[in-house]
Amino acid sequence: MICPQCQHDNIEGDDFCADCGGDMMGNDIPAPANAVQKSLIEDPVSQVEFSEASTIDAGATLDEALRQLADVRKGCLLVMKDSKLVGIFTERDILQKVAGQITDLKSRQVGDLMTPDPETLKPTDSVASALKMMYIGGYRHLPVVSDNQPTGILSIRHLLGYIARTFKVAMKEHQGTS
Repeated sequence: MICPQCQHDNIEGDDFCADCGGDMMGNDIPAPANAVQKSLIEDPVSQVEFSEASTIDAGATLDEALRQLADVRKGCLLVMKDSKLVGIFTERDILQKVAGQITDLKSRQVGDLMTPDPETLKPTDSVASALKMMYIGGYRHLPVVSDNQPTGILSIRHLLGYIARTFKVAMKEHQGTS
């Protein structure tokens, strides 16, 4: 991708020019070919129905975290320390770091086994940005943060529901014009 400031040829998808450091975010976004693509590119994450943030203190035990996950029926908890988001504790963390390895769930803290410093979304980020972040990072959950505080959790299931609803609306509009 060619930098619009210095004309340096960068790797496709780079957010910043490797030569001049110029902002190239959005330069590789194609023009939408249909209503669904337009929604994905233009609609902010705030238009997706995502879950309320479920948080837990970094000092909580694994036992407490597992009970809370079962109670809230979600796939992750946002881990907080001193009122700041410091990590995310997911079902994947349980399978990879806990299952078959830790027997005393009251002796270990969530902060020791969480995924630290998770990538986050702002409510104003595009749905396409969320999809790209999830795809590249292999994430199933992303914290939505506003004013440095978690406001929700966006899951791949939320995004699939949004895409299905958007597609359904677009199909109805298309059938109405045919």
